[in-house]
Amino acid sequence: MAQVSRFDGIRKMAEALIKILSCSFRGSISFYTVREELDVLDSYIYLMKIRYSDGFEVEYHIDRGCLDYKMPRLILQPLVENSIYHGIKVKEGKTGSLFLKVRKRSSDVLITLADTGTGMSQQQIDEMNQHLSEYDDSFGYGVRNVNKRIELLYGEEFGLYYLRNESGGVTVEIRLPYVTQVEDGIIRGEMIHV
Repeated sequence: MAQVSRFDGIRKMAEALIKILSCSFRGSISFYTVREELDVLDSYIYLMKIRYSDGFEVEYHIDRGCLDYKMPRLILQPLVENSIYHGIKVKEGKTGSLFLKVRKRSSDVLITLADTGTGMSQQQIDEMNQHLSEYDDSFGYGVRNVNKRIELLYGEEFGLYYLRNESGGVTVEIRLPYVTQVEDGIIRGEMIHV
């Protein structure tokens, strides 16, 4: 109907929402390539930019060698949501920025998401890191669930770690093993435990 009526904005919003919902309901697919994960993330960011009146910008720095890397699906969206909702949205009248970097290191893949939001104190960062592996009802579920999924798949040496940005905002690092193939639920690739 939006297409017939030439309401392109509504059509694009509906397409973005369909992409996100489609990804959410694919229960049998546990892993996406970085390329696929970024495609879903772009749809989410598109909707959030409309919701928050373009109150933030996003910059990507993706190592091309990582585009076909297999990662657990839907781990970036909750982290971006946290950055927008708890950091950038509360910066009264100021435009914020998100910086997403994906790079392969010698034995793993490091995904870094930094924001220019309101930030947290070092004590809050320390508490955040402590609660990532604990089950505590006073702490949010989204970020903790992402971390627990990563730990269950790869071991406790992988997962999330939060850092305080000296210039304001917060950075979350996601450390994952380099995986190129997943067959029948079995992870194949460079599973190098450091």
